[in-house]
Amino acid sequence: MKPEHFSRHEQYLHTAKQIESAHRSYLEALRAIEEEKDEAVIYSHVKKANAAIESAFPEKFSPPARPMSIKADDEKKGKHLFLILAVALGIVGVLLFLTLFGPTGDMTKSWNMDDVQKNSIYPKSQ
Repeated sequence: MKPEHFSRHEQYLHTAKQIESAHRSYLEALRAIEEEKDEAVIYSHVKKANAAIESAFPEKFSPPARPMSIKADDEKKGKHLFLILAVALGIVGVLLFLTLFGPTGDMTKSWNMDDVQKNSIYPKSQ
């Protein structure tokens, strides 16, 4: 055997052992079904076999790689957060400006109940 084939030989040997292990586990699950054993026993054999198959063929069962656009989404989140913060500060600024200098009234004046009744839309008749 050539030296460049050693790694492939080891890989195929490992895959064959894993498939053989899965085969034995499935046969044990089959015997457990025939002997009418508990479902937990059957499930454990099947789970062991499935794990062996997954380790034999990791390229078929590995989770897909995350897309590269995730980084762009993180940047967009920062921009959105900055925009929301700017809008909130703008609204608070406008409300503060209207409160201090706008048509809502003079903040330096101290009001009493007579002034409130005189300046309301429907003043109470006395």
